[in-house]
Amino acid sequence: MRDSFFDGLPTDLDLATDSSAQEVRERCSARELRVIETGIQHGTVLVVIDGIHLEVTTFRQPADRETQVNARDIATDLSGRDFTINALAFSVASQTLIDTSSGVEDLVALRVKAVGDPLARFSEDPLRILRMIRFGPAHGRTIDPATLDAAKALVSSLERVSVERIREELEQILMSPCPAAGIVTIKEIGALPWTLPELLPAVGFEQNRYHIHDVFDHTMAVLDRTPADRILRWSAIFHDIGKPHTLSTDTAGERHFYLHEISSTKLSWERMEHLRFSHDDMKRISSVVRHHMRPLNCGPGCVGLSGISEKPYPCGVHLRMPTHLQQLTPAKWLPLPTPLIPCLKWNNVKWPHQATASSPSTVRTSRRSVWLQGRVWAECSSSLRKPSLKTPKRIPVRHL
Repeated sequence: MRDSFFDGLPTDLDLATDSSAQEVRERCSARELRVIETGIQHGTVLVVIDGIHLEVTTFRQPADRETQVNARDIATDLSGRDFTINALAFSVASQTLIDTSSGVEDLVALRVKAVGDPLARFSEDPLRILRMIRFGPAHGRTIDPATLDAAKALVSSLERVSVERIREELEQILMSPCPAAGIVTIKEIGALPWTLPELLPAVGFEQNRYHIHDVFDHTMAVLDRTPADRILRWSAIFHDIGKPHTLSTDTAGERHFYLHEISSTKLSWERMEHLRFSHDDMKRISSVVRHHMRPLNCGPGCVGLSGISEKPYPCGVHLRMPTHLQQLTPAKWLPLPTPLIPCLKWNNVKWPHQATASSPSTVRTSRRSVWLQGRVWAECSSSLRKPSLKTPKRIPVRHL
């Protein structure tokens, strides 16, 4: 009913009835309707009609999630719902709206408020604390002060919730219209230790003169600017969590975070394992995190590694020849010198933190670019894997 006021016909329909789940199953089966008994122990069955999923739940009295006590009427059922904006029903028989908790008023006011006693609602199911954030700040709504205070008081009860349910709720927050506002509220109520503890060191952690935000605020800014793709938004959350663990300061007092993408990859993988992500999602998200420092475009005339290697590499590491070398060097087979490229094999690699002005193989180094033996300009992240000691491949200059 909540979405019907703003988005037209809702995409999913929930029905409530005074019939038991067994009676609903028998009646639907008698009419040859498909029934999925995924939540029958909680008084819920899923009925599929013409491809539409209808969740049918028996009226229940307010109680914790594991307790099923049937009720006789819809008013009692609505009194146990989590928030007033979710405690709305439409009577099919009388064609009337049933609003026992002023839910429509709160919808209009863009306010999330618990039904009845907020402490009782959150005690029944602590996941409602994250649902409060999803329906609230993550969708541009405010939270009723009493409801917010109750959430703060019971935030530690999130440890009783399964990691799968926490992951699903976090993902819905990330896919909401205002994901950063949702994560910021998670931090403000003290829920990060039970949801995304890797973000805790990022709060207030200063970066360097190239950033105007600390690591946490920078992450939130990136998150809000990330397309609504679940893989990309999870990657945005994880991409800089390794920075607090890789801080170094040079002699001039400049702060650096060398190899932070490797640390971020490791930490994100561990968090995804804990939250029981699918292995495919873990690989995709960690790949984005691992390569987020690689430049996507080095300018005109660049080609990605997929153009010079049989195996394409993600996130576009690029090579280009300096203009003066393009004029002097004929199009012939020429070995490239020791660049920091994962698919090419070179001996005597000098990494950026090892390079000096007198280094024979690397002169003039920086974080993102290295001038190598006066012949090829290789732009890539300095955190790539160290190549194995094998004979270098030879690549035609014309392919560069």
